Amino acid sequence: MLKFLLDTNVLLYAFQKEFDIKSAIDSSVSEAYSLHTLDVCVEELAKTGKHRIDTWLKGLNIFVLASENAGSVDDTIIKTAKGDGFCILTEDRALAAKALSLGIPIAKKSLRGIKLEIPKIR
Repeated sequence: MLKFLLDTNVLLYAFQKEFDIKSAIDSSVSEAYSLHTLDVCVEELAKTGKHRIDTWLKGLNIFVLASENAGSVDDTIIKTAKGDGFCILTEDRALAAKALSLGIPIAKKSLRGIKLEIPKIR
């Protein structure tokens, strides 16, 4: 099963623009998958003043994981993804580049759904 770890910017975009993450992934991925985010990402979303976040996350079956602080939110995402075999779903170029350099697969929103990028094994 493919496990996606959603970062704050993807969650915020989907929440504000009502972007259907599940439909985008369904149109791009044929295997079973699950959606996850970190409690620190949810905390960042809460700072934006959005009030229906918990209900919205539950409605999309996005599991919120407790995280061990690894410094910045991006570092915590990287640590969790690497340790637990996640593909990071992000629009953050710096986070994507860092993940790929460490061998962590990423996914980005595209016009046709979700585009996966699997790092080359060196």
